[in-house]
Amino acid sequence: MLDLDTVELELEGREVVIEDNSTHRVHVLTLSVDDDVSDAHMIAKIEWDMDDGEVLHLWVSADYQRRGLATRLWRAAQPRGARHSAARTKDGERWARSLGEALPTLDPM
Repeated sequence: MLDLDTVELELEGREVVIEDNSTHRVHVLTLSVDDDVSDAHMIAKIEWDMDDGEVLHLWVSADYQRRGLATRLWRAAQPRGARHSAARTKDGERWARSLGEALPTLDPM
C-alpha cells in the first residue's frame, strides 16, 4: 500500500483510503469515520498504461484540488513506470510544467 500521508493532508476530518491493488492504478477515497468503504467517495486517481507507462488519466475532484494530491499521486506512480503523456489538457500542461521535469512534445488535443 502506498503511503500518501507522508505530506500532511487536511480533508475536513475525513479518513483517507488509498486503493493500491494494481500495478498501474491508484485511487484516493475519503469516507467519514462512520462510513464503510462501500460509501467511500473517490477524490483522486491516476492510471497509466501497463506496457509503455504513459499516463492515461490523472484526476482530482474540484473540492480537493490545489492540495498536492495530483503531485503525490504522480510521485507514487513514477517508480512503477508511469511517464508523462504527450496528450495533455491545458490544465494538465500547466500542472506538468509546474513539476519542472522533461516533458514529451505536447500533442494538440
